[in-house]
Amino acid sequence: MTRDADCNLANHWVEAWNAHDLDLIMAHYEDAIELISPIAARLLEISDDFEALS
Repeated sequence: MTRDADCNLANHWVEAWNAHDLDLIMAHYEDAIELISPIAARLLEISDDFEALS
């Protein structure tokens, strides 16, 4: 990617984030993305598989 393409991608993502537009945010990711949050896993009492990430 060029610097301009990088900046455009970042700006688009930030605009989507600030607009709280989940569809636009997720447009930057593959359909099969799996987002992992060690904090959410702890709160939801999900297995210890996330310990290495915390």
